[in-house]
Amino acid sequence: MRIKPFKALFPDMDLVPSADSFFAVMKFEFPQYLKNSFFKLTSEPGYYIYQIKQRGQICTGIVASTSVKDIYDHKILKHENTIAKKEQQMVDLALQRHAMIKPVLLAHKHSKKLEAIYTEVKSGKLFLSINFEEEESEHKLWIVKNKNTIQKLNDIFKADVPVAYIADGHHRVSTGILLNATRKNTQTQFGDILSIYFSFKNLQIYDYNRVVSILKEISSVKLMAKLSKLFHIKSIKNIRKPKEKYEITMMMGEEAYTLKWKKKYITATTSDEVILDARLLNKFVFDKIMKIKNVRTDNRIRYIGGVEGIEGIKSRMFKDDYSVAFLLFPVSEKELKQIADKGYTLPPKSTWFEPRIKNAIISQLFE
Repeated sequence: MRIKPFKALFPDMDLVPSADSFFAVMKFEFPQYLKNSFFKLTSEPGYYIYQIKQRGQICTGIVASTSVKDIYDHKILKHENTIAKKEQQMVDLALQRHAMIKPVLLAHKHSKKLEAIYTEVKSGKLFLSINFEEEESEHKLWIVKNKNTIQKLNDIFKADVPVAYIADGHHRVSTGILLNATRKNTQTQFGDILSIYFSFKNLQIYDYNRVVSILKEISSVKLMAKLSKLFHIKSIKNIRKPKEKYEITMMMGEEAYTLKWKKKYITATTSDEVILDARLLNKFVFDKIMKIKNVRTDNRIRYIGGVEGIEGIKSRMFKDDYSVAFLLFPVSEKELKQIADKGYTLPPKSTWFEPRIKNAIISQLFE
């Protein structure tokens, strides 16, 4: 990987009485807060060791600027398709902000050499610390400005991190590519992507679930009849997430069911070495039964990260009396790598990685 130091834009926490409320509005209000001097710019380029403590886990990675060339050279691998509407929104926001305000989360294989440097840097002076009371998480950053340490990090990434996988930020990457391609001959340059690198050991992959507003168009009775041709269906009293691959939990009204794919639908083909529940669901349920032809653009589908739990999914579903929820088993690290390595992609919103990075804790202005 070709990483390089950058000048970071960071919040002046002396002006922020509540981290929870301040960072919650950054997605849309960043330009105004930047204009009003709520942010500072570091005087010289550096790397940033980033530690997140939440839910009893401590995860450590590094924030760096990554060359867009690494995407073209297939060193940064995607595993999901993007959603067209969100792509447009991300381009508009990037141009309004004139900055990347949230790093792309990149996962890579574990490196003892990197962990040793992270530990050494964290023993030094803390650069920034932010506590989020509502979610009980703590974000800490240490700056790396020492030239020898910077060179060591460059060398390790070049030698020991041949590829990285996009864990969170497919739309930010596609935005960076688009801006780089369309504006490279202007005064503003978009040649780099703000990135945070975590090893897979520091990440957890959660399920990504679907809530579909469809019962106006197909009755619950007719839907169940059609689903019975695809699945072995069993009613359950206690709602739970799927226990294994090829099992889906469906919620409809106050009722819940387990759906297990019939064998003929999960037989691998030459083009599908990894069979995914999300892909099967899109093909046989959303397309064939519900007539949803494009899950990237259809606004009847909402996607809910598994970290929200059963109650979070139920609350989203009950906002619309015509909704049905489908809970999926998480994609594994092995499956993700297999798909990305071959240049294939998962359906949109197939994986939810933790920990998540918040908008505007560390940003990079377009030069």
